[in-house]
Amino acid sequence: VSMDPGCELVSLLNHMISLIGSMDSESELRSLITEMLSLAKSINSDPEAESGIISLASQIFSLVSSMDSESEFKSVVTQIASLVSSMDSESELRSL
Repeated sequence: VSMDPGCELVSLLNHMISLIGSMDSESELRSLITEMLSLAKSINSDPEAESGIISLASQIFSLVSSMDSESEFKSVVTQIASLVSSMDSESELRSL
């Protein structure tokens, strides 16, 4: 039984947040982000929301590479979480 793409994306984001405390896990973070990008491409949703996810993921790649600002990393993750939340709300409204 496979999970809904939105649920999988939320799960990936939660995993990324748990990795923030151990920033020595760069390769694992990159793997999660790659999965998130692949998942975002498979979601049948508003094209603007998908491009927002991809844009934020690109920012995460840059942050993971530099690892200069953990607070900036958290901010980007928070933006992704907000975007996913708004996508979920929109899909709930469409199903009514």
